[in-house]
Amino acid sequence: MDELLNAARSVLGIVAPTLAAALGGPLAGMAVKSIADILGLSPNTPEKDVYAEIVNANPETLLKLKELETTFKIQMKKLDVDILSLENSDRDSARRREVDLKDNTNKYMAFGIIILYALIQLGIMFSGIEIPDGMRDIVLRSLGTLDGIIVAIISYYFGSSSGSLAKTEQIHTLINNGSK
Repeated sequence: MDELLNAARSVLGIVAPTLAAALGGPLAGMAVKSIADILGLSPNTPEKDVYAEIVNANPETLLKLKELETTFKIQMKKLDVDILSLENSDRDSARRREVDLKDNTNKYMAFGIIILYALIQLGIMFSGIEIPDGMRDIVLRSLGTLDGIIVAIISYYFGSSSGSLAKTEQIHTLINNGSK
C-alpha cells in the first residue's frame, strides 16, 4: 500500500499539493474522505481504492482534485490548520533526505526534466512540424503536465513564489468576508 500511497501523492503533488501533503499525515483521514466524496466514491471506500482512483485519474478527475484543493485549503483555514507548515515540512523532509543520504538523484532528475522540457518546447516551436488535430490535445496535456512538474522542481529547490503567498492572503480575505 505504501507504493500506491506514494504514487497517489506524486500525482496529487502536481495538481493538489496541499492534499498530497495531508496524505500520510495526521490529516490523511480528512483528505481521503474529501477525495472519495469528490470522486463519487462511497464514504466506506478503502484508502487503497481511493489512492488507485487518484493514480488512474483522467483529466476530468484531475480537474475535480484541483477544485478540491481550493476547498480543502479553505476548510483547513477555518479549522486554523497551518497549511503552509504542512507543505513546508513535506518539502523539508525531502530536502533533508537528499542531504542525509548524499543522494544526487533528485538533482539529476530535475536537470534532465528541465532539459527535456526545453528541447520539447523548442522542437515544437521551431521544427515547423504541424501537430495533427487528433494529437493536439494529447500534446497540450503532456506539455501542461510538464509545466506542473517544472513548477514543482522550482518550488522544491527555490521555495514557493510570492504569487502563492498572495493567493493564500486572498483565500484568507474571502474566508473572513464570507463568515461575517
